[in-house]
Amino acid sequence: MNETLRTTPEKPADKNDEIIPVVDEHDMLIGYKRRGDITHEDIYRVVSLWVINSDGQILLAQRHKNKSHDPNKWGPAASGNVTQEDESYEAAGAKEGEEEIGLDILADDVQTELMAKQFVLDSASKWRFVSQLILARVSAKDFSLKKFTFQPEEVQALTWVDLDELIRDAAENPDKYVPTMAESLELLVQHLQKGGA
Repeated sequence: MNETLRTTPEKPADKNDEIIPVVDEHDMLIGYKRRGDITHEDIYRVVSLWVINSDGQILLAQRHKNKSHDPNKWGPAASGNVTQEDESYEAAGAKEGEEEIGLDILADDVQTELMAKQFVLDSASKWRFVSQLILARVSAKDFSLKKFTFQPEEVQALTWVDLDELIRDAAENPDKYVPTMAESLELLVQHLQKGGA
């Protein structure tokens, strides 16, 4: 990995009262629950924001060590639950990008594309969710690590890494990454090979 930007930890916020849409395996809405009431039987919506620069590098975020899911693991630049009754994946991606890394994916200097959705059953934690992958393309010249400001209770480090290096390292060291990394990278590569959107 290249240069890494790090932050100091802060106490995580309690989000148990957020309203979470509950869906089926095909992402059809069933109802809503408080985050604190979600069980392993429920399927919920997640958005994963992937950022690629004009040099072909991927922005990775290291999840905070106090996160309940996958602490200290490297994953996409930002991710989170769709939390409002009428919130779209795009709106959730914009919210998470702004909150977690200070990236406005609706800005003129960012190109945003929807990628694939994936149904995930996390074998380690037993959580089930539908994840919408979103790709944000930025200029390497205009988006150094210093451009990002991140939420310390969510992210403890950011780094740019070459896509080929990431694919190799994720295969050799899967425990460094969130459980969805291999499948997400496969979907990202397929999306890029098709020329994007």
